[in-house]
Amino acid sequence: MERPAFLDQSPPPGYIAGIGRGATGFSTRGSKNNAVPKRFKTDRALRETDHTKPDDEDDKEADLLFGSIDAVRNRAPVDEELESGKNRQFKDLKRSLAQVTEDEWLNIPEASDLTRRNKRNRLEEQLNRKTYAGPDSLITKNVNLRMLTETRKEVLGKQLDMNFLNKDTPAVSTSEMGEVAGYLEQLEQVSEIGNITDAQSGDIKKMRIILQSYRKSDPKQPQGWIASARLEMKAKNTQAARKIIQEGCRICPKNEDIWLENINLHNSDFRQCKGLAAQGIQFNPTSFKLWSKAIDLESETINKQRVIRKALQTLPREEQLWKQAVEYEDSPSEIVRIVRKALEFVPQSITLWTLLIESQEYSEAKRSLSKARELVPDSFDIWIIASQVEERQGSVTCAKLEKLLTRGMDDIQRRGISFPYDVWLKRALELETKSNCRTTGNALVNVILTSALKDPSQYDPLTKYVSSMENSFTKIHCYELLLRTRPLKFSVWMAFREVCIELSALEELYGSFETLLFEAGDDYKVLREVPNLALLYAKNVWKLSQDLERAVDIIERARKIIPNTLDLWFAKLKLLSQAGQFDRVVTLFKEMMGGPQKEKFPGFDRMYYKYANFLRFQGKHEEAATLLETKCVPQHPGSYKGYLQLAQICEEINLPDKAREWYTLGREKCPSIVLFPILIAKVDELYLNKIARARSVLETAIVKQPKEELLYQALVQLETRQHNLKAAQLLIARGLRNLPASALLWVERFNLAASKKSSQKKTLFQDALKSTHNNSLIILHIGIRFIETCSTQLL
Repeated sequence: MERPAFLDQSPPPGYIAGIGRGATGFSTRGSKNNAVPKRFKTDRALRETDHTKPDDEDDKEADLLFGSIDAVRNRAPVDEELESGKNRQFKDLKRSLAQVTEDEWLNIPEASDLTRRNKRNRLEEQLNRKTYAGPDSLITKNVNLRMLTETRKEVLGKQLDMNFLNKDTPAVSTSEMGEVAGYLEQLEQVSEIGNITDAQSGDIKKMRIILQSYRKSDPKQPQGWIASARLEMKAKNTQAARKIIQEGCRICPKNEDIWLENINLHNSDFRQCKGLAAQGIQFNPTSFKLWSKAIDLESETINKQRVIRKALQTLPREEQLWKQAVEYEDSPSEIVRIVRKALEFVPQSITLWTLLIESQEYSEAKRSLSKARELVPDSFDIWIIASQVEERQGSVTCAKLEKLLTRGMDDIQRRGISFPYDVWLKRALELETKSNCRTTGNALVNVILTSALKDPSQYDPLTKYVSSMENSFTKIHCYELLLRTRPLKFSVWMAFREVCIELSALEELYGSFETLLFEAGDDYKVLREVPNLALLYAKNVWKLSQDLERAVDIIERARKIIPNTLDLWFAKLKLLSQAGQFDRVVTLFKEMMGGPQKEKFPGFDRMYYKYANFLRFQGKHEEAATLLETKCVPQHPGSYKGYLQLAQICEEINLPDKAREWYTLGREKCPSIVLFPILIAKVDELYLNKIARARSVLETAIVKQPKEELLYQALVQLETRQHNLKAAQLLIARGLRNLPASALLWVERFNLAASKKSSQKKTLFQDALKSTHNNSLIILHIGIRFIETCSTQLL
């Protein structure tokens, strides 16, 4: 390496080495002030630096002053004694260092920055590093720098701003143009918000510069022009937006989107919009969007037809254009001619085939259907259209249409095409609502559900989907098929009933009951398995249609098929009693009890209870007692209800001793029934006034059945009526030890604690809720106590 030439050159006149670093010598920290005071300069330095300027009076006076100060300072006496004392103290401290242990030496605290000078210098240095130079435009009013930074990161992900500012930069990449498309979508969303704020106006200025760089980078990309025009429209600068998009159309005439954007920006001037559409079509003759826009811009039907014809000359295979040609045509013959011509270009259009077949006679429609099946063999819609043709012809049953659709489904399934039930159930609903072809819709529902229910696991998802459908006759038919598969689904029956009520289609509901219950094809299998369905059917007829005779007839028909079902007899008795036809009720009771079939009924003692209740209702107590005593009790000695009714009749006719005998006999025959000792104690206390015997009966019963809470409750209530409150409290405590979760005993404890303080009641309520696990009865009685307390305070 050669020696630099300047090292051998002589310094300029007056040059002093290091003058830029202080010119007073070397320092580890340097000096921030380059000026050297005159008092620190030597005479030679003064002569070298300022040899042309004479000393003035001020300098001489300063020299004299500083000189006198130095003389006084040099003459100051020194206190030798003090100096010697300092030396001795320092020596003592130095000797004591030998006594410092190693731990003490290591734990000597380090000197801290008490003045925090170093910290201030460090923070100042960090702040200086974060200071950047920027244009004055960044400090304008209401500029959101954070939003500007985020937008810059989104749009300029790869430092696009630096690349686009260079005119020699190649075209933007596909990913970068994707960012422009994303920004276009953001502009569309933001344009719906309304007026922009002042903060957004600053962002718009920055985005305007960014989009300008896009356009300069690759002007052949239409997204940049569209984004810039939308940005100007957002900023309410319509003229600039139109100017930009017009320039974009000039540079990118082969893009349909930019012409559509130009038309949208001039939507207030229909004449100019038509001209722009025509220009766009000249450059993009195969653009369906531009042709559709041109059609929409025409207001007269004849002009629309003219534009459609021109479009079809260029786009003869565009199905939507043929549909529009049919839509704007009034002549049926012309419609048929247009559809025939359209099918030459788009033979697989189901919509066009539908239009053609609907406009033809039955024989011609059949030929068209055959041809359509050849051209579109994989479409099930053709078979649905065939079913609609058959339905319009008339005199066709649902079974025939179902057979036709089943053949079509089998043919298509052989080709490997699946049938999702949700799609075709929606189509069945459309057939009902739009095409008014309910029979075809019902046949389609039969075919689809029959196919789906071959897999039993599909029943629950299918039921859930049907319940989500809008209420319609198609939904009713779906429920009918589901109930035929599983007639025991009462949740489906309830949903079916609600739909029929809302649509005023009760006959559909009744028809389903009739079909399921009274079809003799399978020997009334459903009715024999689920006789309660007949009761549900009769109840709906009675409640919804107010038709008592029809309900009775339903019960009678079911009773003839399954005569040994007591529920049907009782249902008929209830209907006749509600109608006040007591003669027919008596006749029915006598028919039931006098016939030979009574021995076949399981639980026939229920008939005696019903008849005894009916006789008591009519005031025939003795006849009811005779019936129970001569027939019910001897024939059914294990039936406790006979003894209860006999004792109750004796109480009603004021025979307490006889009533106690029947209760006692019932306890002997049915020892597990807890009601008997309770009722015996009640007779002893209230009618015979034998309190001790009543107490003894209940105590004995508790010993035999210590887990029966009703026995404890009866004994507590007895002691309470006798005003033995302490005994009642002890009984409650005893009962809660055996039955801590008994809500009845906790309620009795509430009753005895009515006079206690509120704090004690609160603790009692909390204990009861905790022990009974928030039993509903406990919650009810707590609420009653609160209401009583509030009412007392208000009074």
